[in-house]
Amino acid sequence: MDTPKIAIIIPCYLQAKYLDTCLESIYAQKYTNWECIIVNDGSPDDTAIVAKKWRAKDPRFKYYEKENGGLSSARNYGLQKAQAEYIQFLDCDDFIHTDKFEIFKNELETSSHDILLSNFQMYYRKKTLPPFCDLKESYFDYTSILLHWDIDFSIPIHCAIFKRSVIPSSGFKTELKAKEDWLFWIKTFEKNPTTIWKDQTLNYYRSHDKSMTKDRFFMMENTKKVNVYLIEHIKEEYIGSFMASTHERYMLTLKSMDDEINNLKKSFENPNFSQLKNTIKQYAKRFWRKITK
Repeated sequence: MDTPKIAIIIPCYLQAKYLDTCLESIYAQKYTNWECIIVNDGSPDDTAIVAKKWRAKDPRFKYYEKENGGLSSARNYGLQKAQAEYIQFLDCDDFIHTDKFEIFKNELETSSHDILLSNFQMYYRKKTLPPFCDLKESYFDYTSILLHWDIDFSIPIHCAIFKRSVIPSSGFKTELKAKEDWLFWIKTFEKNPTTIWKDQTLNYYRSHDKSMTKDRFFMMENTKKVNVYLIEHIKEEYIGSFMASTHERYMLTLKSMDDEINNLKKSFENPNFSQLKNTIKQYAKRFWRKITK
């Protein structure tokens, strides 16, 4: 059997209800030379049942189980199992357009570029919505990703198909529980990869109440860890600009949190009990993490 050209790596943890949609978007691809690595990261829900159903349906789906180690650990495990030249990372609550691989067929077959990039839209309650940022071809370089990430843009990881040779040998940093993708992008673009950008919506980023990106304190904690790492590792010529962008990023986060507090105040004035319940749960989780460290 020929080696597949592209491997889709799908880490799974507590998102079984979205997994069918994710795997269907792979199964329906018009370009067929792929393998799909499903990594169950110790998930206690129905992930195994859903994944084994798809494995039985098509042998291109490969299913693995491991102890829970977090998103980075699961992606790294998938990289170890993948055989293909190109890698598509896809979180199990997201999905891609069924034409995506076919649209990039020429680039895949000729290995002409290191990173194949395309645009995205949000997906919320069965509706597509505008993206949270406007991606531009001018953003896809080392300096922009280092200095303007979370200020002007960020790139959902499934917007890219990576040639394996440009993926950092260490993969994703397992000490990070969030923002691991930002560091991954920086380390990848240190290699000055060749890119191609197709401004077509080929990726869908699901928004839901249990997304870890909703927890601002959690995201800030991990952003701080990335900042500390980068200050120790980036070239001296970037330090001044990086410190300035770090301050700007921090101020934007504070403003966003202030907006969240104001919205919370309004919810008490005009109660939306579902929203209020979710907000209280988020703050309770943050408090629990702090007292159990």
